[in-house]
Amino acid sequence: MFALKEITVSGDTRYLKEAIVQQSGLAVGQSIWSVDKVKAGERVLAAFPYIQDVKVTNTAYNKLNIAVSETDEIGVMYGGGKWLAVGSNGRILEVTAVESDRPLRALYLKGAEAVGTAVGEQAMDDRSFAIVTELLAAFGEYELDGVCEIDLSNKSDLRLNWNNRITVKLGNDSNLTHEIGVVKSALPGIERQYGEHAVGQLDVSSFSEDGTMAVFTPRDLLTTTTTATTTSPDGETTTTTTT
Repeated sequence: MFALKEITVSGDTRYLKEAIVQQSGLAVGQSIWSVDKVKAGERVLAAFPYIQDVKVTNTAYNKLNIAVSETDEIGVMYGGGKWLAVGSNGRILEVTAVESDRPLRALYLKGAEAVGTAVGEQAMDDRSFAIVTELLAAFGEYELDGVCEIDLSNKSDLRLNWNNRITVKLGNDSNLTHEIGVVKSALPGIERQYGEHAVGQLDVSSFSEDGTMAVFTPRDLLTTTTTATTTSPDGETTTTTTT
C-alpha cells in the first residue's frame, strides 16, 4: 500500500525518460516515505547538462511525475583548448575540438574566462555570464538580429560584431540594455547614409543623463595606431608611434 507504484517523465527533452528516472534515484517499489523529491531533482540536474529545470511532484499518493525543461544554447566560447557550447543555465553543454567549425554556427562569446572545461560544469565567470545574459535579453527586447560576436575581453570596453560589418563599442557594463536600444535605432540610418553594406565602427559608449550618443565611423576613416619600442646597444630606448 505504501510502495511507489509509478514514475512518469513529462516535458520535451533529448534524453531517454528511462535514463532520467534512473538518475533521479527513484524506483518503483520503494517506500513512499523514503522519497526525497528535492534530492531527486538535484540528481537529474547534475546528470543532464541540457536540463535546466526539474520539478518532482505527486500525481497520486503513490505516483510521481518528473517534469523537465531544457536550456537553450546561447553561444560558444573557448576554454581548455576546446570550443565550449554554453547554455542559458550557464553550464557547458558540449565540448568540441578546436578544429571544428562550431563558432561559425553559433554566437561567439569571445574573451569569456572559462571556469570549467567539462560538460555540466559552470562555463564562465559570473560577471561575464551576467553581461551575456543582459545583452541577450536586450537583443530580444529590441529585436536586434545579426550579432555574431560578443567581445568580453575587456569589461571596460565591451564590443559587438554585427553581421561581420560593424563593430559596436559599448564601453562598460553599466547601461547595456539602453545602449542596445540606441544601436537598434541607429543602424537603419547608417545603412541609409552609407549603404546597406556599410562597414565601420558604431560607438555608443558615451552615456549621460541627456542620453547616449551614437557615433558611426566608416572603416576608411578609422585610424590604426602602431607603437614600436627599440633599444640601442648603449641602452637608450626609443618609442615610435605610427598612425
